[in-house]
Amino acid sequence: MKKEKQKKRILLIIILIGIAVLLSVGGYVWYLPSYKMVDRTKQMKETAKKYQDKVLGWVRVEGTDIDLPVIYPGSATNVEKSDYEFAWNHTTSTDIANKNVIVSHNIRNVSRNPLIQNEKFTRFDQLPAFLYFDFAKENQFIQYTSVDGKNYLYRIFSVSMVKDSEIDYFSRQISRANMKKYIAKSLKESYYKYDTSIDENDTILSLVTCTRFFGTLEKIDIRIDARRVHFMERVQPVKVTKRENYQEVTERMEM
Repeated sequence: MKKEKQKKRILLIIILIGIAVLLSVGGYVWYLPSYKMVDRTKQMKETAKKYQDKVLGWVRVEGTDIDLPVIYPGSATNVEKSDYEFAWNHTTSTDIANKNVIVSHNIRNVSRNPLIQNEKFTRFDQLPAFLYFDFAKENQFIQYTSVDGKNYLYRIFSVSMVKDSEIDYFSRQISRANMKKYIAKSLKESYYKYDTSIDENDTILSLVTCTRFFGTLEKIDIRIDARRVHFMERVQPVKVTKRENYQEVTERMEM
């Protein structure tokens, strides 16, 4: 009888250890990030030294070849220079505000049937790829490395096309009330609904570039809005669905 009880105890211990291991591995997989952060501090310093520009940070976009220094251009003519590839931010401050806007050119991908990838793409040429539902669903993160070497991850919550005149290109600290209004407008204009939370306490990063998706009569920009990933948030893609206004994208592509 004693031996039988001892065997049962050993078996119970083995089962409990097995359950503990499964829970441990399962928890690790649950929190295992789908996006791998890559530090760009060294490249920022090299860019600043080589080109003598004020480098504010570095931006990377999941699923694309967008991997660029973010500079303060100083003047409108400086954004046209072509000695190297970059994005820009209309601020001299290296501090990160709660509403940040990064801009760059889209030269080669402006049609109503944009390409997802091309070896000749530069700067923000690949941003229009987010107009394709499957691409947007699979790629949901933006990384920003600050000039002091801190890496921040942002989760996309809105993809839209808006009039150029309606875009505030300046990064700035805005009130919670104004942030609430901005988020509500962005969510309304978005072609997709991302199953994620966002409110006026979040820090926002917007990527903006031009397009001729709707023709040349009116200046329209593509805007990707993302919010900084929360502490202990699971870094995995969320559910994405098309909103009713995506119909205008479909109709234009099929013309």
